[in-house]
Amino acid sequence: MGIKKRGLSGVVATALLLLITISAVVIAANFIIPFVNKSLESTSCFKFRDYFSFEEGDGFNCHNQESIYSMSVKTRTDDKDADKIKGFIIRFKNNVTTESINVTDGASSTATFKMFEEVEEVGKLVIPKAGGDYSLLSYNYSSNVNYTIAEIYPILNGKICDMSDSIKLNNC
Repeated sequence: MGIKKRGLSGVVATALLLLITISAVVIAANFIIPFVNKSLESTSCFKFRDYFSFEEGDGFNCHNQESIYSMSVKTRTDDKDADKIKGFIIRFKNNVTTESINVTDGASSTATFKMFEEVEEVGKLVIPKAGGDYSLLSYNYSSNVNYTIAEIYPILNGKICDMSDSIKLNNC
């Protein structure tokens, strides 16, 4: 007596392999595509990582006894995408405390934060554009905290990029 054996036909086996392959690709794509998109977003700041810098040697980048901090911010000269820069954040730091100032183009200057340069509209903050321009900034902090470091971070359409430069703040 013989046992009857039945197998899958070649067409059915090929169709099953094809369905398994397509399912695997769809499942992998659900994980890979969001990961790649998130990685590409972080590269938008890459070209602006050193766009702003503190100009040293001009007598600024210091603070006096009245907690008035003066800084000179310079821009990189070779950037055709400078119109993407919407502002910057200056972060003052010491061993204990951190204070951040958000500076956006066209915002009103305040009694505590000013830019010293001629601008089209008096009392408006102006972000220095590419070409090596620099702005002289003044920040009047009313507390008795002495900050020792200032850092600057570019802002691109609401996204804060990594630190562009930092400087030690000395007494004026």
